[in-house]
Amino acid sequence: VLPVLLLKLKSVLSPDRKTALAGAIAGNYASFLSIALLLSLLKMGGTPVGWGFHFQNFVFLKIAAVVLFLLVLQAFGIISPSPSIRPKNVARSVFAENFLSSIIACFLAIPCTAPFLGTASVFALRESPIEMFLIFLAIATGFSLPLLGIAFLRFHLPKNFQKYSGAAQKLVSCGVLLAFGWVLWLLANHLANSIIMLYILTFLLCFWLFKVRRSALAGTFAAALLLVPENWDQDRWKNTTIHYVYQSTADVAGKISAALAKNMPVILDISADWCLTCSYNKLRLLNDTAVQEMLVKNDVLHIEIDLTKRSDEWTAFISQHGRSGIPFMMVYGPRFPNGRLLPEIPSVDQLLDAIKSAKTN
Repeated sequence: VLPVLLLKLKSVLSPDRKTALAGAIAGNYASFLSIALLLSLLKMGGTPVGWGFHFQNFVFLKIAAVVLFLLVLQAFGIISPSPSIRPKNVARSVFAENFLSSIIACFLAIPCTAPFLGTASVFALRESPIEMFLIFLAIATGFSLPLLGIAFLRFHLPKNFQKYSGAAQKLVSCGVLLAFGWVLWLLANHLANSIIMLYILTFLLCFWLFKVRRSALAGTFAAALLLVPENWDQDRWKNTTIHYVYQSTADVAGKISAALAKNMPVILDISADWCLTCSYNKLRLLNDTAVQEMLVKNDVLHIEIDLTKRSDEWTAFISQHGRSGIPFMMVYGPRFPNGRLLPEIPSVDQLLDAIKSAKTN
């Protein structure tokens, strides 16, 4: 979430703060109303939808990588959005830049908002388009409240902040760079090693060859990334992804039934590379000493399903259990043959209690 927060900090650091904040707030509303429109259309078309699942979409990742790449070049002063901007158009440029940054920040933050907006998003996805728009309008207002507070309460930065503004701007630039690197990592699940290396080399060239047609290099990178198809030349080059072998829901159901027949508890854990909350859960829960001892002592079967890439059947499975996104963790046992669903961010005690309760006396 740090790169996202740093992106939002851009509007506060802008010299023309009112215009920048207006752009950021408008970007918040545009983001969530666009999400509501897109989800409504997908629902009407019969496509399974979930919170944060746009990170499974190759086209979205390509567009996000291109936009973040251009923002990185702009943040480090390698390219300028419009070198011939007239003074009277500066405000329009500031508004547009913060509007775009806010949209990118909102879309990148969605996987980490699932534990906090889970109930609202589940309700929204199940209701009519009108109710969905109203709910996402409320979410956009919540995202905008800190910025609205800064705008209307005449928030002033400390007097000596100007002395550190240069360092703060560099911190923001590093945040944009981190976000770009993360999206590029997610793209690695869809592209061959050779293509990923080509993009990284082109990215570095844009930094080092800043004297030679900077905008042309940036445009070449962006066009190449947008045009390349998913899994290009996969037969010739080994793909970096390990997310192409899925266990079907039927196969997993068979494994769970076999384990229950042996009085073995089962943990069903659904996660993805783009879900940072899932990674947090793994580090905090599965590496815990007490949990490790409980898993060994009770001979617990741990089944992990990876949704880094799209799977409609697992998306439907999650929806059937009243959730709209991941993390998703469920414990099965002789006492819970249909599963006991845990919170999005379960505590160690909750997981231990579920495993203990799942076994017969």
